Amino acid sequence: MDYFELSDLTVDCNLMIPTAAGNAVCGAVQVMGNYARVRRIKVINWGSNSAKPLFVVCLVMADDASTTAPVTNCGIEEVIAISPASSPSGATITALHAGPAADSGQS
Repeated sequence: MDYFELSDLTVDCNLMIPTAAGNAVCGAVQVMGNYARVRRIKVINWGSNSAKPLFVVCLVMADDASTTAPVTNCGIEEVIAISPASSPSGATITALHAGPAADSGQS
């Protein structure tokens, strides 16, 4: 999603409520695109009940194979991730990520 902005809100991922399957990964924002920005948000009750990797706030900066120009103007500003829910020992959790798809587990 190009030219995306999310700002000035609180996201409650609500992992505190047990899931039926008991196998949940609860993050707040995952956007893929150019010129995407997430600013001034607070994320609460995030976490994982599984071994899957978790990205609480993730900007996957898309790259166009037809051009060599770098991706510009993507970012995460003034974002906090507090009050995590319990996660299993050894769970892979990244609170804030902005980078290429290869680094985020996306394909």
